[in-house]
Amino acid sequence: MNKKIRCICETGVFVGLAIVLDLTFKMFGFLKMPNGGSISIAMLPIILNGYRNNVKYGVIGGVCYAVINFILDGFFWHIGSIFFDYLFAFSCLGLTGLFKKKANKLSWYIIGIIVVCFIRYMMHGLSGVLFFQEYAAEYFEKDSVGVGFVLLYSFILYNGPWMLGSTILSIIVAIPLHKKIILKN
Repeated sequence: MNKKIRCICETGVFVGLAIVLDLTFKMFGFLKMPNGGSISIAMLPIILNGYRNNVKYGVIGGVCYAVINFILDGFFWHIGSIFFDYLFAFSCLGLTGLFKKKANKLSWYIIGIIVVCFIRYMMHGLSGVLFFQEYAAEYFEKDSVGVGFVLLYSFILYNGPWMLGSTILSIIVAIPLHKKIILKN
């Protein structure tokens, strides 16, 4: 089969799997945050697509997933949130393709997952700082909250727990898939 056709087909399958996992975890999910985010492995198929089909298809798959995810349950108060919480956050998961050459070693495979999950975490954290500052004020019950409290709220109190849980859970599920994803390419 033509490699380009295989990559396109596999990207579609990975995006579909991510959507099914997302909907399943939203129904039975663990930690659900009031304004979006929950512990889930829905990002794992996009991560694996980056490893399997390189950066180009990984990022395209991430963008496709972001658009569908936004349509299904898009939560935003500001247009910038669409970019940071959806398009940038999910497209960066496909950057695991940058680690593909070294990912035959399990340690590099895991490092790639950690790096892209950290970039996603940064996108959500920045979105919180830039567009959801008022929630920090409500959390700390103050009329005026300084930048330090906004950073603490967005990065540590709100996005930290569910992103850390999702990253750990994704790594646990990804480890047994290592040889199937990396070495069968």
